[in-house]
Amino acid sequence: MKQKLFVAFLCAFLPAVVNVLLGVGLFGRFLLPVVIVIAFIVQFAWVFVVLTLLPGKPREDAPPPGPAPVPVVPAADETSAPEGAGKKGYELFRRVVRYMEEQKPYLDDKLDLESFSRAMFSNKVYVSKNINYYSGRNFRQFINWYRIQYALELIKSDPHLKMEEVAMLSGFHSTVSFNMAFRLFEGKTPTEWHEEYVDALRRR
Repeated sequence: MKQKLFVAFLCAFLPAVVNVLLGVGLFGRFLLPVVIVIAFIVQFAWVFVVLTLLPGKPREDAPPPGPAPVPVVPAADETSAPEGAGKKGYELFRRVVRYMEEQKPYLDDKLDLESFSRAMFSNKVYVSKNINYYSGRNFRQFINWYRIQYALELIKSDPHLKMEEVAMLSGFHSTVSFNMAFRLFEGKTPTEWHEEYVDALRRR
């Protein structure tokens, strides 16, 4: 900002003086100070506005554009266990991940924490706590992450599918929840992602 003000001052001062010298004959020496001030203000304002509208250099410490990266679901191995975590909790999470990948319960739009916990032969509090601890997401986000990954594969396998069909086939009970989850994990709407994917295919 200080640099812009300084540049605007220099760019405004010289033209203002020139304009005044050229207009002395018209206004007379008596009005010279007033003309100088008015000319300077007009020139300064015009230059400052132009400099402000020009795109500035991005700050080096500025965050990158786009949504913040979302960590993927960790692999079920011993190295992913946080320090101090209970062995039983980690074993439960390994079973959760294996169940999600093999049985795909997330495709059921009626899946809830209670039924999921029964399938894991555990209680809701313990399952929810360990999912949150190891994946960094709550139960609903954890389930929706798998649904979105499945939706992406559906779109890639058949780009002609409508987004409403993709939502239902992926386990979402409505397009609204599908759009919200998709934007959360991909940073854009399903339609935007689909259009970009189709355009990329055409350019090949």
